[in-house]
Amino acid sequence: MIIALAFVGLLLVGVQWLPVIVTGCLFLFGIGGGYFQPANISTIMQSGSTSNQGTIGSLQRMIQNIAIANGTAIGSTLINLTAPNLPPGIQVTWYLALFVVAIIAGIPINYLHPEKA
Repeated sequence: MIIALAFVGLLLVGVQWLPVIVTGCLFLFGIGGGYFQPANISTIMQSGSTSNQGTIGSLQRMIQNIAIANGTAIGSTLINLTAPNLPPGIQVTWYLALFVVAIIAGIPINYLHPEKA
């Protein structure tokens, strides 16, 4: 829920917004990720046997690092394509991030709980 509020704020960012407001939205986004990540990692680590914990942890971290690098590259490319008018590029990257999160979050929910879909 916290990440959703941050997404809404970041999708509405305008040129006239004060940097403090944008920083606050990014701070909320970070808090939401901070709440999600430990539970996510714990679930992933419990999915395998104790003898595979090292492999599971390193695979999880590798995928996370690849996602961070790709997200940064794609986001900065989209922002750069709209230069010198950067605000639309920034909004497009947040819309793309929201779309990706919705897809990633929707797949496990549909797979694990098809009756709720």
